[in-house]
Amino acid sequence: MEIQKIMGNFHEILHYEKSTEINFSALKAHQCSIIKNFDSKRVAIKVRNFHFEALEVFLYIPDGATSIKRKIDWQKAANCSGLYGLKEGIEQALRILYYLNIPLGECVLQRMDGKKFSVYSVQERLLYNVTSYEKNTIIAFINRYQESKQLTYGADIEGLVYHKERNKWIAASALLAEDHNIGWDAAAVMQKQKVVHPILELRPQPGISASQLFTHLLQLYKPFSILLKENGMKLIGGANPYKYFFLGSHLHIGNKPPTFKHAALLDAYIGLPMAVIDYNDPTSRRVAFGQLGAVRQNDFNGFEYRTLSSIGEHILESKPLFEMFAYINENAAALPLLKPSLSIIFAYYQHQRKELFYYLRTCRKFMKDNIQRKDYDSFVRPFYDWIELLYRRKSMNDKNNL
Repeated sequence: MEIQKIMGNFHEILHYEKSTEINFSALKAHQCSIIKNFDSKRVAIKVRNFHFEALEVFLYIPDGATSIKRKIDWQKAANCSGLYGLKEGIEQALRILYYLNIPLGECVLQRMDGKKFSVYSVQERLLYNVTSYEKNTIIAFINRYQESKQLTYGADIEGLVYHKERNKWIAASALLAEDHNIGWDAAAVMQKQKVVHPILELRPQPGISASQLFTHLLQLYKPFSILLKENGMKLIGGANPYKYFFLGSHLHIGNKPPTFKHAALLDAYIGLPMAVIDYNDPTSRRVAFGQLGAVRQNDFNGFEYRTLSSIGEHILESKPLFEMFAYINENAAALPLLKPSLSIIFAYYQHQRKELFYYLRTCRKFMKDNIQRKDYDSFVRPFYDWIELLYRRKSMNDKNNL
């Protein structure tokens, strides 16, 4: 069967529609940096995609011979796998293509400072330009997606440990030994001439259902939180509670590779609604790590959704989040999509809480009107009720602190 028909059937089954026109203003709403001129003195990356699958990656490495090049000399990234920021650049390019809803395209980014990249060009690709290798990669992706395997769910919840009496943050690596279930993030700082890892990670055993995953999380968190309390400490969550330490709640799924439809559903029904309860300076994290569509493929033929800030202080009551995550992924093909306006996307990055709360209510009504009532009552309503409960608590605390 020819590749065009294979892709068409896949998108039809998924109920996915690509945009008829590319709206480049979406990049501005997502706070993306754009450049008009290519700088031959800077590293560049070119990514070709099928949804979140990187079909091929190319790099431009300045050779220092000239400051002006009429032609960009690209080389395959496999020859430069150790390049600083390469993984982040690939993920950003795939997000750019997702923001513009280009399931088969090409994005060129230029590295500016550190791991920061700017968009130089984005375009759709026609099938006659797709190589045989890329076609085979697309077919393999679709076959992996359509395999009938048990879905699995996982999570890693980040937090900072705070000692109340000493009014001090305790580095995770100084507090406990690294193990499979409780450890620390790779982020490191120097403390008294030693490298320490401040951010703690809770990594419950995966489950074959949201309920089982949540049970595993409680079995891990409860004794640990009691131990912290007995020693005058507690786990702090949120987005950015201290200096430049950004905290997240990463939700994992196995045996289901990511598509633009999955990311759009998760952003629309989880990422944006949960933004209303974010605290501890969420705007800094959203630009750096918590972008909408923050999807990363994992080693289990699936992906992790990395948009959410840490729920570290709400773990005990967070079951509705995991239930909603599983419900969306298990019903992605059939679920209708509420497409947020660019003004709502802008409100997300600027943390305009009133606009986000209005979107939450819009989301609730849309889901109630467009899915089966039993699904709404079982998954959607408990999730949005939980968000509104946390929102009211936060509003009350803010008033009491005035």
